[in-house]
Amino acid sequence: CYWRCAVNDDSFKSVADIMNKQIKPGVWEGITALELTESRITAAACDTLGEKLANNIPLKSLTLDFNQIGDDGAIRLSKHMVTNTTLGTLSMAYCRLTSDCCEAIAEGVVRRSKTRVLNLS
Repeated sequence: CYWRCAVNDDSFKSVADIMNKQIKPGVWEGITALELTESRITAAACDTLGEKLANNIPLKSLTLDFNQIGDDGAIRLSKHMVTNTTLGTLSMAYCRLTSDCCEAIAEGVVRRSKTRVLNLS
């Protein structure tokens, strides 16, 4: 859980590299929950994150609340979600989303992914 940490877009790539680490049963099961609340994540990091999600990393819960991802970030993330089968919970509360990203979220997250809990407060 990163809360108010200056993770930002550049250092997020290091977090993403850890998400790619090969699973070794009984030793390393992978990251299953990631909270990046108010961590200076923007739309740019959503592409990197989306690519990892498209490859079905073991992540089951993702919280991006209070970041500046905006509609562009939500759209970028959603386009990668169509092939994801592992993420069950996605929260993008208070991320400056408007109705402009609703169609992409509906298509990528709601209709095509396995995500069952979606928070867009």
